[in-house]
Amino acid sequence: MAYFTIPIDLAATIYIQAPTLPKADAKLQKILGKPLNAVDSRWFPDAPLGCYTLPEVSIAYAMMIRGRTPNAKCEAIDWAAIAEALIPNPEGRKSKVIPRSRDFFSDGNSPVFEADLTVHASAFIKADDVEMANQLFDETNWTTVGWHDLDGWFTAAGFDQEYNYLPVVFSPNLRIIGITPGIELEQVWPDGEEAEYSEPPRKPSLKELERVREIDLVANRLRSHLDALGGGFESLPDIKVHEVAALLIDYKNKRMAESRWPHSNR
Repeated sequence: MAYFTIPIDLAATIYIQAPTLPKADAKLQKILGKPLNAVDSRWFPDAPLGCYTLPEVSIAYAMMIRGRTPNAKCEAIDWAAIAEALIPNPEGRKSKVIPRSRDFFSDGNSPVFEADLTVHASAFIKADDVEMANQLFDETNWTTVGWHDLDGWFTAAGFDQEYNYLPVVFSPNLRIIGITPGIELEQVWPDGEEAEYSEPPRKPSLKELERVREIDLVANRLRSHLDALGGGFESLPDIKVHEVAALLIDYKNKRMAESRWPHSNR
């Protein structure tokens, strides 16, 4: 068996919270043409519209495979190049692309705007020869790439047909090309979307909002320190940095409650 690669196009839906369409578009322009780390879960929260857990900017939990990029050819590739391409690029993390974007943006009342994006990816195919690789890719009835199965789509495990139904995987290093023509940015919530929910989303308490804002603040500072530190710490996923920030805050609060937290004399 040999390995082959082919550039492909994906369709992704982006959700942006903003008070107006022009402000939503300004946020969208900041990510066009930028890298997208497919294994950074902060991009793909799978939170419902109108919920306080919906980030300021997020991408739908699944992408549709449109097919090969126009005029793209299937070419042979060696395993070393695939292994390198499967390493997530930290430049595509959400904290790098839009560093000030918040995970908890509002209490669920902000308008949500939606657009369809074209995203480029590199597909890797395991086949006997280039003809079989082309046939496998072009004749497959593609549906969606789902983030519920990251290992199957974005790691070498996906080549194992006992794990994945096709010997095809994608590099996690995607790139946002632009807005799909004819599917421009438009408001999708609250206009009509409330009917999807039997009950309105629970609004967070002031204490909960203060906690998530504190976690965001500490996580952003940790991210900056880890990136500067190097030595592999810069590759720690943002979601793990947020988990560490939450643990530090919980520890601080516990020590303060026990009156053991050091206080400044100033």
